[in-house]
Amino acid sequence: MEPQVCLTLPLLEGTDGVRKMSKSIGNYIGLTDEPNEMFGKVMSIPDELLVKYFRLASTLSVDEVDAIEAALASGEADPNQTKRMLGRNIVAAYHGEEAAAAAEDHFVRTVVNKEVDEADIVEFAADLTPNEEGLVYLAKLLVDCGAVTSTGEARRLIDQGGVKVNDEALPAKSYNVDPALLQGAVITAGKRKHYRFA
Repeated sequence: MEPQVCLTLPLLEGTDGVRKMSKSIGNYIGLTDEPNEMFGKVMSIPDELLVKYFRLASTLSVDEVDAIEAALASGEADPNQTKRMLGRNIVAAYHGEEAAAAAEDHFVRTVVNKEVDEADIVEFAADLTPNEEGLVYLAKLLVDCGAVTSTGEARRLIDQGGVKVNDEALPAKSYNVDPALLQGAVITAGKRKHYRFA
């Protein structure tokens, strides 16, 4: 038998910080992800994995990563700012420096400052025809636009305060609402799904 060579590599945990990165688990950062999505996923990794991600996924040299590790350990480096640096580096590697800067800006506006980017709002031609009581069943509209997969999921999201109309959370049990409330409004389902009902 010819001599064999065995190459072993460290295991990279996914964005959940626990299990190996896997598309089937849903804790992965895809090489073909759009810049904003890629940057957002990097920002979701636990601080404890920062150095490992720099070592295994960034374009920085060993010496540069060693310096980052030392700065984090001593408290000189801010983990959030360091994670942003990692996000910019990874996005730039696949999409370029300009896209990386734009992705960071998008993250700050939409996640940190909780602004809704107009480009992220999906226009949806909702059927706002009222029932006999003059109301529309919002839970079904959330299914129709693709925000959730079932009316049960929609009701749970509403009850948890996860559905907002023009950035105002709906009270629990607000499954049937006045269509005038929804007409032309920005409906936010969860953290990142935004719709304008026309």
